[in-house]
Amino acid sequence: MTKHHLPVLLLALTVMLPPLLGSEAQEFLAVPRVKISYDELAQEEAMSFRAVPDASALLLVPQRSALYVGARDAILALDARNVSRELHPAITWKADEQTQDDCRAKVSPAAAVNCYNVVRTLHLLNDTHLYVCGTYAFRPMCAYVDLNSFSLVASSVGGGPQLVDGKGQCPYSPSQRYASTMAGGKLYSGTFYNFLGTEPVVMRNMGPDDPLRSLYKSSWLSEPEFAAAEHVAESEEGGDEDDKVYLFFTEAAQEFDFYSSKVAVPRVARVCTGDRGGQSFLQRKWTSFVKALLPCSVPGENLFFPSVRDAFVLRPKEGWRNVTFYAAFTSTAAGSGAVSAVCSYRMDEVQRVFSGRFKHQGGADQRWAPYAGALPAQRPGYCPLGWDSQMLPSETLNFVSDHPLMDEAVKAEGGRPWLLVPGVAYNRLLVVDVAALDGKSWRTLLLGTDAGALHRAVLPESRGDPHLVEELQALGQQEPVLSMVLTHDQTSVVVAGPAGVVQLSVCRCGRYRACWDCVLARDPCCAWDPQRRLCRRHGGETGTGSWLQDVSGGDATTLCSAHPPDVVAVRVALAPLLLLPCSPPSRLARLSWERDSGPAPGQPLPEAGLLLRQGAPPAPRDLTGTYLCWAEEAGHRRLVANRTVVLAGVVANAGSATVAAGVLATLLVVAVAVVCLLVCCGGGDGSRRGYSPTRLDNGEQAADAAGIRLQQVPGNNGTVGETSA
Repeated sequence: MTKHHLPVLLLALTVMLPPLLGSEAQEFLAVPRVKISYDELAQEEAMSFRAVPDASALLLVPQRSALYVGARDAILALDARNVSRELHPAITWKADEQTQDDCRAKVSPAAAVNCYNVVRTLHLLNDTHLYVCGTYAFRPMCAYVDLNSFSLVASSVGGGPQLVDGKGQCPYSPSQRYASTMAGGKLYSGTFYNFLGTEPVVMRNMGPDDPLRSLYKSSWLSEPEFAAAEHVAESEEGGDEDDKVYLFFTEAAQEFDFYSSKVAVPRVARVCTGDRGGQSFLQRKWTSFVKALLPCSVPGENLFFPSVRDAFVLRPKEGWRNVTFYAAFTSTAAGSGAVSAVCSYRMDEVQRVFSGRFKHQGGADQRWAPYAGALPAQRPGYCPLGWDSQMLPSETLNFVSDHPLMDEAVKAEGGRPWLLVPGVAYNRLLVVDVAALDGKSWRTLLLGTDAGALHRAVLPESRGDPHLVEELQALGQQEPVLSMVLTHDQTSVVVAGPAGVVQLSVCRCGRYRACWDCVLARDPCCAWDPQRRLCRRHGGETGTGSWLQDVSGGDATTLCSAHPPDVVAVRVALAPLLLLPCSPPSRLARLSWERDSGPAPGQPLPEAGLLLRQGAPPAPRDLTGTYLCWAEEAGHRRLVANRTVVLAGVVANAGSATVAAGVLATLLVVAVAVVCLLVCCGGGDGSRRGYSPTRLDNGEQAADAAGIRLQQVPGNNGTVGETSA
């Protein structure tokens, strides 16, 4: 895809909902292997919950084993090992009554419900204090928290807390997207400076220098939605430039404004931390602000993701030059119509673009093009060590004012996404390297959605075949993930949402009860222990030499040949309409049936089993025999159900389970309706559906209004029974 095709492509994809996934995109398509509901998670011992309204900001301080939470009218200090325990009584920080009354008077009735102080900014200022900011009933305010006493620092005038005007540091609204980071005791933020949300600003506050902000020009910021801010210490380890703060946001592209519709594009911008603004021009304004297009797209497809939702900087031990930025993107659709993607960008590529040409618009009626003139002697956006922005010549300052946009786009690592996930909109992103049993490191993504789910994805060694290990419903389905943080030991993740804070174990190896499930999970932190016949989390302990794991291929056929799953054989009596249950072990598994080593009659129901209809006398079909249900996943095939169908009245062998014949079968239309529900409402082929039909207990039968019944085999629903291997 060339940059000349990009404007048309962006415009087309802005209105294409949802984006079409072609053959090229299929290579990066990822579907959660398993889905775990909120109720299932609540039963786990490794989950803890703390109810608190509008939990919006999280800050982990390992030195104190503390997790600080910014919420509605409150700041909490929780035990980082178990968030259900408080380390200190919560700080109550409400907007005063007059401010709340003013808020209700000036906002709409719908917005008046947010006339609270939702704490959205939490940063560690030093070893003993936090810097916190809240919406303060649509009048942003900031304050200091003494960590030793866990209280707001009091004002020297009066008895209340010491408050700081939070304009430009914190959003007015609890739902407005923004970004901030703390570096060198200074707060860098991307938000809106006014109540109406029409004046976007990238701002620096605190410290000995005067506050610094972006120019109020649409060429600098045009209707932005801020996603993330990250500090990179480029002056360390022999660097010859000043430190930088990188901001990620979505905005309306000015370079494409000749189209009738606004085109949203993702951006990365940067500023230098040593910037002090200009002397005669750009006073108290950034002199180092530059930005570039940050595309995430699929080669050969009309698939471009215009909205960047979050970003994470992975800082390797080798130093800042090896930094990689990961960013989560979505299509413009919302909810189930969205498509999300994750791309990564290397620091050397980011630096290349910011060292390249600038874009230029000769006049209001002209299109943007690469700037062809001579650059000022002091290159705009370049910040050498020891520089002084107030010594910059006027020609440099004028150029900065008119040319904030770079000509080239930052290319994604590998030129394509790591994964595409349909039906979800990602909100938050964490990246961590997880060591496998053999010591090899696997890059793992933790992704929060706008529907309260948490995805865990393991990136492949090469592009293609991304693996989504699981989807956890961490919050309610209407509750977006607002913030996430990994604990210091990286064994658990904390998720914040509108109703509270949830802490979950990163790995759930105990859910896999058979060798096949454990190996096919391809989870780098889980391995099968053949001695204890358990799927266990490994952590570098001794005695794991015999454990089994294959993250790259999930070769359960080879590794688990000596540990086949136990499948209980069940004898059932034939009925006019009989359902032999068999559920896929995962959402990636495909089921197939055999009878007496040949093709099986009947109607397969993808997530329910096999429906047998005997037919009417005098020539009923002979449906007796041994039925085997096989599951195939990633090229590995295993038996998951064994049913022997006999004529009614035949006595069962000892040790086998027997089911008496049903009274009659349900109407065929019921079976057809079940199939239609599965096909029409399941969202694709059976291996990718979240639909799960209602199960019946032993002896229970489903009946329609006429009293005609469907006989269903009871027991383990066709999956591995009494598994011990």
